[in-house]
Formats: sequence, C-alpha cells, structure tokens
Amino acid sequence: MSEKQGTMIFKITITPEGNMKAMLLTDLGKEINEAVTVLIGSLDDQFLVQPEEYSIYQTIFFSLHNNFQDAFEGVVDGFKTEYNGSWMEPAKSFVMMMSRTSSVPMGTTSGVRKAISASEAPTAFNVSNKRGTDYQLKNYNSKLKQYEKYVAKGKTKQAYNAVSELILYNPFDIKLIQARRRMEKELGVDTYRAFDIPLAVALSSEN
Repeated sequence: MSEKQGTMIFKITITPEGNMKAMLLTDLGKEINEAVTVLIGSLDDQFLVQPEEYSIYQTIFFSLHNNFQDAFEGVVDGFKTEYNGSWMEPAKSFVMMMSRTSSVPMGTTSGVRKAISASEAPTAFNVSNKRGTDYQLKNYNSKLKQYEKYVAKGKTKQAYNAVSELILYNPFDIKLIQARRRMEKELGVDTYRAFDIPLAVALSSEN
C-alpha cells in the first residue's frame, strides 16, 4: 500500500555442513525485508554443498505495476545487467496493484521465484495501476537531478535522503553506496551501515 519497490540483494553462504546463511545487503523496509528473508531461508535444501564454504549473490527485483528493471537496463549508470561468477541470475517479483482487491498473486522468474510466487502478495486498496511503462525511470532520473543539485549546494541531509531513494532502485552503483557512507559519517548516523559496508565489499570484489 505504501508502493515501496526496488532491488533486493542477498548474500547467501553455504557451509560444508549444508547450513545456509542469508544476509540482506539492501533495505526495502522492515516488512518486505523480513518476508523475503523468510522465503530465502526456506530454500536451504536447494543449494549444492561443497567441501569448502562458498557464497553467492541473489538479486530480486521487487516491482509494482511493471518491471522497472527493463526500463533501467542500458540507461541507468551502474545498473547491473550481466550476472556471472558468484552472481546468480535475478528473480523478478512483480505485483500488479489493483483497486480494492484483497490479494494479488505475484508472478516471478527463476531462482527464488517458486517460493515467492507461492506466498501471498500484499493487500492493496485504491492504488491505480494506470502507470506508464517507464514511470519508475522518470522518477529515478528526477531524483538523480535533485541529488546532484543538493550535493552541489552542500545540502547533505537532503542529498542523503535523495541518494537513499536512488539506491532503492540501483544498489549496484558503488559510487552511490560510497556517497551514502560518507554522508552518514558527516550526519552522525548509521542507518544503512550494516547494509552498505558488505554491499560495497561485494561490488568491489566483482571488479
């Protein structure tokens, strides 16, 4: 109902004993974080056990109305389009928000899709589904301009809020992650520290 959407990234570690540990590297809000973490945890028997501990990264695109990542590919700087090595192909969780409905099924693609599609979608009331296919991209570009303006004017708090909204959609851009860490230090807060530090390590190791 709050129309929260964006990109979720999980670091999934499999131990030689067959135990799975899932660490969420992005933040879409408490309710979404907890619900999807539970679903990821239910997949512990689907990973190959090896003699040594290993980790993989699973991306989930959580979209409302349409798949925003389709519009972002090749257009948004830093947006990840190639998945190889320890990065699994992303899963897509798409929720069409209907007016006055109690439950809407979520259709997904590979990876964790089966578990996600089996879950109950959020309840949505009075939310219009008449959106253009690129409205998220327009919102992203508009927020990016605001962010750059705030940075240029030295308005750290406003820039911090703006970059956090950008990261919701594009947590692959390490420059955005690093900028938020710098601003949190300046503002004296640690809201995203637990997410951003391991995420920056993951993005750095890929390069």
